[in-house]
Amino acid sequence: MRANRSILLAGLVLSLVATVAPQAAAAPATCVTDGRMKAVTCADAAAATTEGYGWVWANDPAHVVGEWYSPSAPYQYSSATGGPANLVRHVGVGTYTVFVEGMSATAGITHVTAYGYDNRTRCKNTVTTPTVDGQYLTVRCYTFGGALVDSTFTASFTNLRSSYYGFGYRATNNGTVTAHNSTTNAVVHAREVLGQYKVSFKALGGNAGGTVLVTATGQTNTWCKTADWYPDTIYHHVLVRCFTPTGAPADGDFNVTFVDKGNVVGDKNPSPGLVSAYGWISTVPSAPTTWAYPLPTWTITTPMPGTRALTPSLLLTGGDFQVTAYDTTSDSCAIAYWTGVTATVQCYTAAGAPVNAPFDIAYVGEHD
Repeated sequence: MRANRSILLAGLVLSLVATVAPQAAAAPATCVTDGRMKAVTCADAAAATTEGYGWVWANDPAHVVGEWYSPSAPYQYSSATGGPANLVRHVGVGTYTVFVEGMSATAGITHVTAYGYDNRTRCKNTVTTPTVDGQYLTVRCYTFGGALVDSTFTASFTNLRSSYYGFGYRATNNGTVTAHNSTTNAVVHAREVLGQYKVSFKALGGNAGGTVLVTATGQTNTWCKTADWYPDTIYHHVLVRCFTPTGAPADGDFNVTFVDKGNVVGDKNPSPGLVSAYGWISTVPSAPTTWAYPLPTWTITTPMPGTRALTPSLLLTGGDFQVTAYDTTSDSCAIAYWTGVTATVQCYTAAGAPVNAPFDIAYVGEHD
């Protein structure tokens, strides 16, 4: 469906949890919010239910196996605690558990992106385990040949079910599906052919725009990306393609998020405590405005083949980046690094050669 984009442009295993995580705070007597939609907590007979979001930059890929560590504070956040309370554990080669504190047992969606300069690695979310204390996100990272490998990565989680703007997601977690649509309408999933899927968000159609994140899930080494997204009069459709490590089409499970003029965790936009931006990066020196938010748009330079330096219209103070490769090929992308001003993304063919592939990028950062 790349023609849709061309036309529009022309018109414009469960993770191990033997180590006990921090205990959740006692539930209040009634539902309360902090006023910024950072966390909503409701009491019931058993435990608190918290909707919120969090992220980490897992910056110590070779940490002692079996031991929890606290990742870099400026690059991690839990809306339930209002600060850096998350943990990461190195389970084994290429396998990690991320603990996002305070999200309780409410299911949501996880996204993961491999991180590092010249890092030919893909990472995925094998499973997300909700508990009364928080969410355990299991992450596995693979070489382009399909072998497990230790890697730095970024990961984000949200279980917000907000309706401030066009916002929807569909997560597949060990065979269990969690879906949200800000219009309260259906989220429809269809397998088209081997390795190709369409996810459609009802009542979010009508206008082109927004952005998409896709993260592979499950126990295999398949990986996934978006091939396109476009509206009709009723639905906003997201096309997803999944591949083997070497680039052959393959069936696979995945998580997918669509957002239009908002942020990928579903918080208020603008929010007093959250800054965010997204863009669709193609081959032009700035992100097309229809698929970038907020404006002014991102500026783009290409210092070398396969490497893009992106400057959005806001400061990048800590926070989290997620990247999803875009188009019908088996090219994939990762976040190389970011500074306070610029984010650098690198893309590769399935064989590992640098390539100027298009991609989607989304940023969230906590500013108080």
